[in-house]
Amino acid sequence: HADWVAAAAYLGGGRLATADLGGHVRTWEPNGNAGRAWSAGAGRVTDLSAHPTRPWVAVAGRDGVGVWDADTGERVFEKAR
Repeated sequence: HADWVAAAAYLGGGRLATADLGGHVRTWEPNGNAGRAWSAGAGRVTDLSAHPTRPWVAVAGRDGVGVWDADTGERVFEKAR
């Protein structure tokens, strides 16, 4: 990350998702290598949560709440604030 990490969530399968204060989300593989990365919006991320059975990551921030597929980096759902 280029900015401070503000939130982290366990994705299952040994993977981790992290979000920084600049609105960027990144996944990490069990071996520590960086996985997929994407921008969750222009604002600061305040919270991050992982779905218990799907590879989905919910990200809350100044722009609202969005859900992304951690495997593809594509947005699944968006709710503006």
